[in-house]
Amino acid sequence: MANPTHIELSRHGHHPWNTWRRRNPDLPADFANTDFRAPGLSKISFAGFDLGPKADFSHCVFGGADHRAVAAQDINPYAADIARYLEGGAWFYGARFGPGASFVHCTFEGAALFQRAVFGRDANFENAVFRNEANFVAAEFGDGARFAGATFATLLQCERVRFARDVTFAADPETPPMPRADFRHARFGGAASFAGRIFEERADFAYAGFDRPPDFAGAVRRDRIDFQGTRFRLRGGLIPGWTSSLETLATIRALRGIAQDAKNDAAARDLLVLERRAERGIAWKNAHEAVWAEPLRKFGLFGRALTSTLLLFFYGVLSDHGRSATRPLIWLALVNAAAWFAYRAYAKPSTTVVGRAARGTWGWMKSLFVSTPSPSGTTSSASFSAEQQRSLFEFWWSSTVPGSVTRATYDKAVLALYGSEGLPPAVFIAQFGQAALNLLLVLLLAFAIRNHVRAG
Repeated sequence: MANPTHIELSRHGHHPWNTWRRRNPDLPADFANTDFRAPGLSKISFAGFDLGPKADFSHCVFGGADHRAVAAQDINPYAADIARYLEGGAWFYGARFGPGASFVHCTFEGAALFQRAVFGRDANFENAVFRNEANFVAAEFGDGARFAGATFATLLQCERVRFARDVTFAADPETPPMPRADFRHARFGGAASFAGRIFEERADFAYAGFDRPPDFAGAVRRDRIDFQGTRFRLRGGLIPGWTSSLETLATIRALRGIAQDAKNDAAARDLLVLERRAERGIAWKNAHEAVWAEPLRKFGLFGRALTSTLLLFFYGVLSDHGRSATRPLIWLALVNAAAWFAYRAYAKPSTTVVGRAARGTWGWMKSLFVSTPSPSGTTSSASFSAEQQRSLFEFWWSSTVPGSVTRATYDKAVLALYGSEGLPPAVFIAQFGQAALNLLLVLLLAFAIRNHVRAG
């Protein structure tokens, strides 16, 4: 049963309560089995209360809280006159709970306001009944928050909520459907379970962030789930972005099926990348566990794992896994600028014997026997002539856009820059790398543009 001293103290507002709390930091607040609709209790506001560890509101009954009227009239949610908007309402705006807060089997007849409330670990709302709006906007939860079996009759409002670690909203077959759930911009720092939930109208997870793939096993009406802009990550293990769990892989594939059912191409793409990452981790695990009696098989498994790891790495670095069109453009500019300077560094200036294409064959032969005056102090002996600069551009452009320069022009540029010896090995490698990277980056750019168009 509830502690009468705690009930009496709570009537006087948060200042007397918090003063008492500072003197008794470890004493649990006990309001269990209280009907806050009763006369004398219907105007209690818990806004700003420091309720401490193991606050017990189990089996309580709350009336209605008119938080929309408070917002419309711009009233301080901690003000004393907030009581006139309560009819036994659950008004916990900005309240602070230590670990173990319990609202098990609570009944909220009207709107329940937990906006900006802070909960420690193991906050428990199991089998609670919310007959009107459940407002947890910008609330914060520690590890182990539990809403399993809770009933939400109208709207679950969890926009910008923060779950530090694991949370469960799992439901059993007898749990009524959830009409609307809003988790926009929410952050899930651990495992999140919505297993068995029935989404009647819409479940909005737009721009939410999951550090581990959420579990929607057995969820009904999955096409009502909106993953627009949702970010999925793998941060459960020692190495971020790494898992070797087959269960996690199955969860990711189920999520991708949900995104495809809802025709959310961007989320389906991101989940495909996450699926490849999970497969990479499993491939390394399989290679590690393979018996040494089959060295060729083990070598092949390691090779496959290494290949998938490198492909995922370059895919992420060069195009942010198909999300960014800007990143491939930046890499295109950097690759081609580096190629230009590499070609110029290996080219021979026109003042050397290989500047023959710039000076003509007769001028080049004459220079072998007739010495030329030493250059003045204002002219560099290693300068490039205008003809060589044009040849440098033609050579660079032929690698940037293969096939854009004729063979005769290409040969003339090679002769002007590198002489009769032909291309140095380093230039040949740089030329091949430039062409290959340009092709890859153009494909990634096209892929990113396609993703943006489809997502739009």
